[in-house]
Amino acid sequence: MCSRTTCGVCQKPTWSGCGMHIESALRGVDEADRCAEYKTGKHKSSMFPAMCIISVVATLLYVSMA
Repeated sequence: MCSRTTCGVCQKPTWSGCGMHIESALRGVDEADRCAEYKTGKHKSSMFPAMCIISVVATLLYVSMA
């Protein structure tokens, strides 16, 4: 699941997470006010790598318990 965060480069709203819920995470933020790279994922917060790892591990745990 994606969530809103602040870009560590431009300090504008962007997303972190799996990339499948970007519009939900940025709902209410005008496109002009978003990080210019939010679609490409080039700009990220410093939390992005850690959040990716957590998301993958959580998904694997969930799948293995099903």
